[in-house]
Amino acid sequence: MSIVLEHYNYLHTIPELGFQEFKTSDYLASKMEAAGYRVTRGINGTTGIVAELDSGVPGPLLALRADMDALGHIIDGEHCARHTCGHDAHSSVVLTAAQEIIREGIVKKGRLRILFQPAEELGTGAIAMVEGGALDDVDMILGFHLRPVEECVLGEAVPAMHYSASSTFEVTFHGKPAHGARPHQGVNALEAAAQAVMAVKAIPLPQHLTWSVKATRFLCDAGVTRFQIAPRCVEI
Repeated sequence: MSIVLEHYNYLHTIPELGFQEFKTSDYLASKMEAAGYRVTRGINGTTGIVAELDSGVPGPLLALRADMDALGHIIDGEHCARHTCGHDAHSSVVLTAAQEIIREGIVKKGRLRILFQPAEELGTGAIAMVEGGALDDVDMILGFHLRPVEECVLGEAVPAMHYSASSTFEVTFHGKPAHGARPHQGVNALEAAAQAVMAVKAIPLPQHLTWSVKATRFLCDAGVTRFQIAPRCVEI
């Protein structure tokens, strides 16, 4: 546990966005090389890492996978990266597992491949790794994700959790800017977008199905940086 926390405490201080995980990937690759793995950096021209251990005895190829990237945030008006999804923890656990596996000589036959994937939040990191050959010849791949305490009690592991698939779409509302004191002279795109969100939330769906819908981002363009101007364009 102390080794996991050591890795985590460091990775948590260097959050990096997708395909920009330079410090993160260098740290992970260096630790894997020091442990005795054959490491390939820069998979498919990205920050992705593939590390492999060959037992020398014919057998299956098992892969363990973790993601590396942080989430982008706007905090106090500044764009920044923060590990708010747990990818630093994922990398720490898989790294520690890889170190312990080689230290205890667990791999008796076949090969073990460790994958550190970039850009999970962008939705393109896994594709880049696959196209770069990271899954070539893999017989089985294992991964995991941290879950809230109500879904997975601290100290316990759940072998399989089932969730609904998800899809994302963006909607742009176009209005006509006007001064806040004379709203009748324009069309407030922000108010239109807010009404659309509430209308979608009001659609009754079968309660026996697992579903949810939510708005996760509002981007307003008023044309000027003043609070008294109704926005002319809103993206959700």
